[in-house]
Amino acid sequence: MCVDLLPRRLSFLLLRLPSHQLCSSRCALAARSEFRSSAASSQVGFIELDRWFCYSCVKNDAEDARQKAVKGIPPECALSGEADLYANNMGLLARAAESVGARVEIGESKPVCGNGVVYPMGPRVVLAPSWGISQDCMRRRLRGASKIKLSSTSTLIVEGDVFIKHLELDGAAVLRAVPGAKLVVERLVVRNEGWPLKTVSNNEEVPAASAMRGYRFEKKETYIAENTRVGTTQTVQN
Repeated sequence: MCVDLLPRRLSFLLLRLPSHQLCSSRCALAARSEFRSSAASSQVGFIELDRWFCYSCVKNDAEDARQKAVKGIPPECALSGEADLYANNMGLLARAAESVGARVEIGESKPVCGNGVVYPMGPRVVLAPSWGISQDCMRRRLRGASKIKLSSTSTLIVEGDVFIKHLELDGAAVLRAVPGAKLVVERLVVRNEGWPLKTVSNNEEVPAASAMRGYRFEKKETYIAENTRVGTTQTVQN
C-alpha cells in the first residue's frame, strides 16, 4: 500500500512477480466519464482492510464536518482524525496483546463534541514508533502479558523499550524508556483524575490547535514511569 507524500487518498499497489507496479485510476475519455480498464488477461488481487486500520483524513472545516456528521458520514475533521488515531493505536495494542494470550478489557467509546461535531472517542492511546511499528514488534513488547485493561476515558502514552506484563489504567499514564534503557511493567494499576476532555467555546482564547479541534485536554493528574539511565532495566509494579 502506498500513500502520497501529501496524502489526499490512498493509492493502490499492484504486485507482479518479479516486478512491482504502482497504479492509479485513469480516465479513458477526455470528458472524464469513463475509466480505463485493464486487459482481460490481467490478473489483479487486492487486500481490503477495515477503515479504522488504514484510513482517516483531516480535510474538512467545522461547518462541512458538522453537515457530514449529521448525515452519518465520517466528518474527516480534526476531532475525527485524532479520535481515529487513538482508536487505531488501541486496536493494534489490543490485537497484539490478545495474540500473546493476554486478557484485554477496553472501555466503550463515548461521544465527544468539538466545534459542534459529535464523534466517538475511546481510550487515548499513543504508541510511539520507538515502541512498535508492527504487530511483531508489539508482540515482543507484550510477551508474557496477562492483562491489559483501559477505561474509556484513559490516556496512555508508551515510548521506547517498554515491556508490559500487566496494566490496568483508569486515568492517565506515561510509560517511557530513553534510547538504551528498558522499562518493564510487571504489574501496574493506575487510577487518577487523568486528562479530562474539555470543549472550548468560540470566544475562548486557546492555542490554534485546540481551536481547530474544538476541545482541549485538562491534564489534571498523570502517572509517569520513566527510565532515563542508559544501559539499565527498571521494573515497575504496585
